[in-house]
Amino acid sequence: MRTTLERWTIFVLVFLASGAGVGLYVGARAASTKNSAGGDAPLQLCFGLLYLLIFAWLLPHRKRAIALLFQERWLSVLLIFALASTFWSVDVSETFRKSLGLVATTVAGLFIGMRYEPKQQLRILAVSVGIGAVASLIVGLLLPGVGVMADGGWQGVYYLKNALARMMTLGVVCFAFLAISQRRYRYISVSMAALCGLLVVLAKSATGALVCAAMIVLLMVRGVLHWPKRRLAAVSVLLLMVMLLAGVVAWNSQSAILSALGRDASLTGRLPLWHMVKLEILDRPALGSGYASFWTTPQADRFRDTLGWDAPNAHDGFLDMALGLGFVGLTIFAIGVISNLGRGVLAARLDRGIENEWPLFFLIFCLLYNLTESTLFTGNSVFWLLYSANAYWLVQGLPARQSLEKTEHATASLPELAEWRAAE
Repeated sequence: MRTTLERWTIFVLVFLASGAGVGLYVGARAASTKNSAGGDAPLQLCFGLLYLLIFAWLLPHRKRAIALLFQERWLSVLLIFALASTFWSVDVSETFRKSLGLVATTVAGLFIGMRYEPKQQLRILAVSVGIGAVASLIVGLLLPGVGVMADGGWQGVYYLKNALARMMTLGVVCFAFLAISQRRYRYISVSMAALCGLLVVLAKSATGALVCAAMIVLLMVRGVLHWPKRRLAAVSVLLLMVMLLAGVVAWNSQSAILSALGRDASLTGRLPLWHMVKLEILDRPALGSGYASFWTTPQADRFRDTLGWDAPNAHDGFLDMALGLGFVGLTIFAIGVISNLGRGVLAARLDRGIENEWPLFFLIFCLLYNLTESTLFTGNSVFWLLYSANAYWLVQGLPARQSLEKTEHATASLPELAEWRAAE
């Protein structure tokens, strides 16, 4: 009974955190300062009840949970720093409220990471995104006044077209993983990946299209993860050099590239926004203005008046983090990300099953999207929820997998790892 309730709770949490249904619920009442999954009392109540259930189930395993918090120390330090920023925040109540949401989301991610393998996480996410995709298609076709924005871009059952594009891009990656990993129902996975791709196009999101293309390319060359270490290191250095060269070329040809993508030279107002945000960061470079506090201040309103549009955030997760937590917080986050990238590569190399490559690919997805949108470091968000879950799963699962590798059982999967966890 409890197992069934637990799975339904996790599914509902992932579904709500994805933002599905928020477009229908919020509608014209949505304020520019609200994120897709928070800032509204009924939604906060729903999240609060789900978190309470998860905390209750986590209590019997508190020793193991505390051990994981210490093992994934950089994530813990980042959370403590975000909470501590309440003391120097420009909006104390906002920072405290958002920090509590961030901590609750992280602890829920800890529980998911302890209880669910990447394969199970993938399935839960696939169902959530699949429901959102089908519902968005129906709403867009039958209720265009709700599902389609004034500029013709679809938002479906999400709030704003960027939210739809973001989740559908993740859906393409998710269903591609399922199509590769299992033959059963493969035609369903391929069909859903195609539907998600179609919705990305209908959302008219350049970021979604570019990230989707990049992730597909990475999936096509995923075999390099299993190359010998020296060969992999050489290819990685070469790839980094190519990426840097491509970045320089893209910067010098940005006008032509943006024109080809149907975007103006300001990246739809992002470049002026980024310039203003950078100046604001330099005003408080070390500690920032307090986690998630700046966009409720009069200074943020002056930004919006100058820009002529309602910017809810910096449209760059790294800039938003530096704005809220300064370069100290950004450095803590960067160290944690680099650690998780290393663990993700190691997990993929220890087990040739594609499901265990999911933490690495999900992290890459989040980093790519974070370049033009503030999607990751947010409470009640599916991205931070699964980022935390994968981080704790990697910390917990790698010792067992490395031990199995040494004893020539590196291909062992769920049953053996379950036994190892039970022994803990």
